[in-house]
Amino acid sequence: MKRKCLISILLIATFLLLFAENAYADGIAEPSNDFFSRHRSDCVSLDRCFYANSEEGFVSLKIAPDANREVDVCENGGILHISFTYNRNGELWGFVTKFSNTAYEEVFLNAWVQMGQLLLVYDFISFAEDHGDDIHQFSGSLDLLEKVNEVVFWKWPGSGLYHTILGQPYKSNVFGEADLLFTRSYVDADGREWGFFTSKYWQNIWVCLSDPSNPDVPAFNPAPTPELWQPGERHSEIPGGLPLTVLTIILVAVLVVGTTMLVTVLWKRETN
Repeated sequence: MKRKCLISILLIATFLLLFAENAYADGIAEPSNDFFSRHRSDCVSLDRCFYANSEEGFVSLKIAPDANREVDVCENGGILHISFTYNRNGELWGFVTKFSNTAYEEVFLNAWVQMGQLLLVYDFISFAEDHGDDIHQFSGSLDLLEKVNEVVFWKWPGSGLYHTILGQPYKSNVFGEADLLFTRSYVDADGREWGFFTSKYWQNIWVCLSDPSNPDVPAFNPAPTPELWQPGERHSEIPGGLPLTVLTIILVAVLVVGTTMLVTVLWKRETN
């Protein structure tokens, strides 16, 4: 009997470990690229977008930072999604998973580009860096949000960039888990409260909780002129969220403690 119980517990433990590993892997997509595979430990995750901005009028996308082979080109003004960066002899390179040219046609690929030829697209992380002292743990009310039939999702407070979700999104659970909705809040100069959330289906979104259905909230904080990105600390974490590595550690810790408790309880039952 003891043996069967222990085997069952080990099977459950194995399943949970696989779940934790997959949860982590799903959050950080691993590119299919030989250079990346060889230098994975030296690559830093970024997950941000940039404008092509080269003196030549385009940026060259290469198979590897140390290779001459060109995979594609992106004209100035096109937007590239950079998932990782790599420092090669003092020169920073970015790993491109997709880009949109000036005609807004998306191209998916695995390639490398010189970061010095790119300008950062202002995003929710930029807003958090600029207004960090005014962003706080969310503790407001969702009463108004529960009553509306549509909600406007914003890139960041005052961005002027939005899209609208119809059909009582709060009640239909479009946001995700209700008890994990908003992690951060921000109050603008006119007293409007904004809430930040991210979920499996909607990532890194701001909602004007004081006026959730109004797409005409003034653009009081439009994106500034694009600038070169200054690498420093890791900027890919969600404000108010836990890094996936931490979540994985927590899952494994819970697994170990839970398994130990189960073994202890079952062992005592067998010996009594």
